[in-house]
Amino acid sequence: MERLKISVALEDGPQSIIQLQDRTRLTCDFVGALCALACEGLVRLDIYDTALGPHTIVLGP
Repeated sequence: MERLKISVALEDGPQSIIQLQDRTRLTCDFVGALCALACEGLVRLDIYDTALGPHTIVLGP
């Protein structure tokens, strides 16, 4: 269910972690879920120029 909500939200384009969290209203460990999806190659986290945080940009695969 979490994966589907995140995927649907990302159809509107890249967003920050905080924006995605606000849009999906998931009750799980949101950052943990995003990191798991990134490890599986289902999303990309833009952590090349800045550290992982609420303003990190999340992109589709």
